[in-house]
Amino acid sequence: MVILSLFLQIIILDGIDEVRDANKEALYKWFQGKRLFWTREPPDGEYVWKTTKCTECFMMPMVGVRYSCTNLDCQIDLCEACLSKTKHKHPLVEYLIPKQQHPQEKLLASIPYLPDPNNSDEIDIKNIWKSDIKSIGFYFTVHWCLPGHSFTRELTEFYEEAQTKRDPFHIIYISCDEEEESFNDYRSEMPWLAAPWKLGSTLL
Repeated sequence: MVILSLFLQIIILDGIDEVRDANKEALYKWFQGKRLFWTREPPDGEYVWKTTKCTECFMMPMVGVRYSCTNLDCQIDLCEACLSKTKHKHPLVEYLIPKQQHPQEKLLASIPYLPDPNNSDEIDIKNIWKSDIKSIGFYFTVHWCLPGHSFTRELTEFYEEAQTKRDPFHIIYISCDEEEESFNDYRSEMPWLAAPWKLGSTLL
């Protein structure tokens, strides 16, 4: 769908994505002779999220720091400039830049709490550092992967043995399952903590 200005200048060669993502906003921009999606030149070292747009200012691709809601059903992504101007009912967390090293405290900042495996309580993520734990491992897996179940059993044996020795450690299960029921079923087989379903996406 080619979009032309009032002066028959090409605004965009394919406006399908713009009008699909934001119908009214796209039409308003086109009427002004502008595109809906825009971006800026990244300085050296600034990360470009090639397939992500800011849901407020429509920067696409998004450049720089990216924030998202911990409730993935909201489907909101914000650039740094829009974060301070946007009010949202759920916590917003910073995405980690891929292929960079991050301290564990920053990794865990995207997980506000951990479900207690024994009841419906929530465990403050900060509390897992209070028992002389020096290491935390992240276990990414899915329920439908049968070879993964074999590895989970082996990891469980190693983990339970390590807890009785001098240097215990934590494991946090990060589910990649599409269904919450699958997440809960698999979590019930594990002796360690788990991030809430879908909340681990910012670590992927």
